[in-house]
Amino acid sequence: MMHKVKKLWQGIYDAGGPRRRVCMDALRHPKGACKNAWQAAYAGFDSLGCRRVLWAMDVFRQIARDPAAAPRKIAGKLRAGLADRIRARRDARTPSYDQEPPQGAHRPCFTAPPLESLRPHAREYAALARLTLEHRFDLLGSGWVKLDRGEQRQGLDGGVHPPLEPRPDAGGRWLAATLSPNNLHCARRLRGQISPGFAPISWNEDFKTGFVWPASQPSRSLRYADRHGVDVKVPWELARMQHLPWLAFAAMLSRDGQPGFEAPERYLREIKDQMLDFASACPPRFGPNWLCTMDVAIRAANLIATHDILASAGFSLDEGFVLELRRTLWDHFTHIVNNIEYHPVVRANHYYSDIVGLLFVSAWLPETPRTTAALAWAVQEYLGETPVQFHADGANFEASTSYHRLCGELVTYGAALVMGLPAATVAGLRKADASLWAWQPPLQSERPWLEEDRILLPREIMDRVARAGDFLLDYSAEAGEIFQIGDNDSGRLFKFLPALSFLTCEELAPFGLRPEAGVSPEPFERINDHRHLAAAIAGLLPRADLLALAPEHPETHLVRGLARFAQTPALRPARAPSRLRAYPGFGLYFYALGEIHLALRCGSNGQHDNGGHAHNDQLSLCLAKGGRLFLVDPGTYVYTPLPRQRNRFRATRHHNTLFVPKKEQNSFSATSLFTLLNEARPELLECSESVWSARHQGFAAPHTRTVRLPDAGMIEVEDSCNLEDCRLALHLHPEVRVRLLADGTALLERDGVELSIALQGLAWELEEFAYSPGYGLVQAAQRLVSAPFTGMAVWSIG
Repeated sequence: MMHKVKKLWQGIYDAGGPRRRVCMDALRHPKGACKNAWQAAYAGFDSLGCRRVLWAMDVFRQIARDPAAAPRKIAGKLRAGLADRIRARRDARTPSYDQEPPQGAHRPCFTAPPLESLRPHAREYAALARLTLEHRFDLLGSGWVKLDRGEQRQGLDGGVHPPLEPRPDAGGRWLAATLSPNNLHCARRLRGQISPGFAPISWNEDFKTGFVWPASQPSRSLRYADRHGVDVKVPWELARMQHLPWLAFAAMLSRDGQPGFEAPERYLREIKDQMLDFASACPPRFGPNWLCTMDVAIRAANLIATHDILASAGFSLDEGFVLELRRTLWDHFTHIVNNIEYHPVVRANHYYSDIVGLLFVSAWLPETPRTTAALAWAVQEYLGETPVQFHADGANFEASTSYHRLCGELVTYGAALVMGLPAATVAGLRKADASLWAWQPPLQSERPWLEEDRILLPREIMDRVARAGDFLLDYSAEAGEIFQIGDNDSGRLFKFLPALSFLTCEELAPFGLRPEAGVSPEPFERINDHRHLAAAIAGLLPRADLLALAPEHPETHLVRGLARFAQTPALRPARAPSRLRAYPGFGLYFYALGEIHLALRCGSNGQHDNGGHAHNDQLSLCLAKGGRLFLVDPGTYVYTPLPRQRNRFRATRHHNTLFVPKKEQNSFSATSLFTLLNEARPELLECSESVWSARHQGFAAPHTRTVRLPDAGMIEVEDSCNLEDCRLALHLHPEVRVRLLADGTALLERDGVELSIALQGLAWELEEFAYSPGYGLVQAAQRLVSAPFTGMAVWSIG
C-alpha cells in the first residue's frame, strides 16, 4: 500500500508544473520550504530597499531561533540603529571626517617586490602608469575613459544622463556645489595640499552612463539599481584604488632606469594627489563610495599596499601625505567596524572582504585598545569563516569560478598577513578587550589560536589554501582562460599586475571598444586570466605546478614579504596526473582525456543554496581541446543596470545543457537578481573514470545526462527527459569556426585544432548569442541548438 502511495505521489509530482512541485516539496519538507520562501522574501525586500521590513524580519528570526537570547540581540540592534541615527544627525551638523587619528607609529604590512620580478613587465606598467596619469580608466567593460568632471558619456543600452558634475573653476566654487556645508571646510583643506594643475577625477559617477550620485547626501540614503543602465559598481570599482600600486611599481622601474617612464617624483605626486582628491570629493559616509563596506575594505588594503611598497622601496614620502593617509585610513577603519556586512545565514564574499580589509587596516594603524580589539576580532572571524567560505575540497562556496578567484585572493593574503604579524602585535592581542567590540558576532574572550609570540593557523586553513590552488589548476582551461562557471563580476582584492594584451582598434572592435585616446595598440585586460592567483598561493605554499603557471610573478614575492618568511619555504612537487578530479562541494568534475579537458557541473546553487552568484547550469558541459576553449559558459555581462540581461545570462537556455522553452531549472524573478530557488535538486548518480551520470528535477520531468568517457575514441553523451520540445544548446567560443554537415555532425575548428560533435537522428541549427568574457563585456558568438525532441538525444564528441 505504501509503495502505491509513493508511486502515485511521484506520478503527480512529475506531471505537475513548477508551482505544483513547490507546493508538494513544501508538504514533504516544510522546514526547507520555509527557509527558501524566507530567503526569497528577504532578497526581494532587500532589492527594494525596505530597511524597516528587513529589520523586522531579523528581529522575528532572532526571537524564533533563541527566545532566551532574543532580548539581548534585539537590544543590540536597537543600539546599532540608534547609533546610526545619532551619527547621521551629527554628520549633518559637523564634519564626517575624523580629524584626530590615533597617535603613535603605523605598522607597515607589505614590502616591495624585487626589481627582478618587475622588469619583465615594464611595458605593461609603463602603459598602465601613462593612462593612470592621464586619468583614463578601463573598468567593467568601459574601455579607457578619461574621467574629467562634467563630460558627456556614451551610455549603456540607451541609458544615458546629461553631465551633472560641475566643472572645476579657478575660484573653487564647484566644490561648494558638490559637498554638504558641514564637510566643505575639511575638503578645502585637503584640496589645498593637491599639486597645482591637477584635474579632479569624477569619483562619484557611473562613467558609462554619466549618472552621478551626490556626495552631499549620506550614503545610507542613496538608492541604486532603480535606473535603466545605471551601474553603481562602476564608481565602486574605481574607488577601490587598485590602480595606485601600478604607480608605485612605475616609480621603482623609473628609478631603475627602465625606458618609457617619467621621473619617479611624478608618480609619487600623482599618488598623493589622487588620494587627497578622493578624500576631498568623497567625505566619509557621504556619496556612493561609502555605501558598500566591502569596497571600503578593499580600498583600505590598496592604500596600505601602495604606501608600504613605496616606503620599503626607499622612497621619501611627504610627512603631510602620510598624516592625511593615516586620517583617511582611520575613517576607513571606523566605517568598516560600524558597518560589518554580517548575516547569520546568508553571508558571502562581502563579509569575507570586510574581515580581510579590517585585518589590514587594524594591523597597520597605531596600536590602541580599539584597533587591538578589532584586529583580534578580524583574526577570530578569518579563522572561523574560511572553512565556511571554502569547501573541504578547496573550492569556494559561491558556485562561481570567478568568485573563487576573488575569495582565493582574500584567503591567501589574509593568511599571509596573519602569519606575518609582528610579535609585539601578537602580544597585544592577548590583552584585547572583548567589551570594546559591541557588534555581532562578538569577540570571544578565549583565543586558542594564540601561541607565544605568533598566531597558530589551523591546519585546515592552509589545506584550504592549497586545495584552492588545486581547483584553480583544474578550472584553468588554457593559458589565460578559465572555465567560466556562475557569475563573473571581474572582482579582485588587488590588481598588482593585470593580465594584459595590447590590441589594435580592429581587435578591440568585437568588444564594442574603441581607443578614446587614439593610441593603438592599447592594453586590454584579460579578465579570465587567473594565473596571478597561482603566483600568490605559491608565495605561501611553493609548488612546482603553481609556479610553472605564473613564473617569477610579483605577487609571489609580495605574499612572501607579507608573511615575513625568514627564508623561502621548501619547494613542493607538482600533483600527480589524474584522469578525474572531483569537487563535490562546488559541484564540478574535471576529466583529462588526452588533448581534451572536460568540465561537468552538478551541485549546489552556492551560498547555502541561496544561489546569489550561481546560474541555471546544472548538468552543463564545458570543453577545451589542445589548450583551446571550444564549448564555453556565456558568462554574466551585468547585474542591476539591466535586470533582463542579468536573468538572460543566468537562464537555463544560456548554458550547455538541455532546455525546455518557458521552463527554468530554478525559478528567479526580475526583482530577486541574487537568488535562485533550489528547485532543481541536482543528484550525482555515478562518477568514475569511465562514466559520469547526473540528473536534476528542475523541469516537470527529470533530466538525466550520462557521459561515457572511453580511453580512446568519441565521448558519448545521452540526455533523457520525457517532455515535449526538449532541445540541446552548446555555446561555442567566439573564435571557433563551424561547418554543419547533412548527417547531423558539426565540425569545429579553432587555431588549427579540430573537434566534431555528432548528433544522432537530429539536426543542429546555428544561432547567434552574446558571449561575455568579463563584467560589462560582450561579443558575438555562435551556438549549436538541436531540433526539438522528446525522450532521449544521443550525441558524441571527438
